[in-house]
Amino acid sequence: MILVRLLSIALFVIGGAGFAAPFWSGSVNVFEAVELPLADIKDVAIAHDNRIYFALMHLGRVQAYSRDGHFIKHFAIENNGGAFCLDIEGDRLKVAVARRHAFDMFDLDGKLLSRDTKISDSGYEQTCRPDPRIRSVDWAISKITLNFADGRRLTFARQLWHYLALGPFWSWLMFAIALFLWPEWRRGILEQMRRSKGK
Repeated sequence: MILVRLLSIALFVIGGAGFAAPFWSGSVNVFEAVELPLADIKDVAIAHDNRIYFALMHLGRVQAYSRDGHFIKHFAIENNGGAFCLDIEGDRLKVAVARRHAFDMFDLDGKLLSRDTKISDSGYEQTCRPDPRIRSVDWAISKITLNFADGRRLTFARQLWHYLALGPFWSWLMFAIALFLWPEWRRGILEQMRRSKGK
């Protein structure tokens, strides 16, 4: 019984941390050097030096990698919980945010250069055009594969802890399992179901 309670508490804490990841992951600078899960990818862009940038909607982050797939850093985007798109303009990264009807401009190292430049619907759509060097992004439970137009493939393996924060659904599922495992809550729900059937 004690082990079940401990597991329930652990899942509750992990689920909560995963659900709140967009807030806590940007609150301490050291987290910029920690690779976050590649999940809920809304766009990918490639710079002239072949650095790769992923737009991660749930986390509100851009995550940057070297040309051979080594993680560099991530930086926050104020996306208000919505979609955002990436476009490379020379040595700058343009980030168009749907819910703000605006774009922010960063340098390729993630330093904010300008913010809240208003953008039209057509301007947003233009920023959201797929990078022509990328054919597709394949998602699997253990990895993300980036398929390039020239036939090259690059695989990003998930770290074990990435499974704890793959997105709001997985965090919610951990919450639900934690509640189900908690004996008093489970007994209360089962008792309520029995009473409902007896009416």
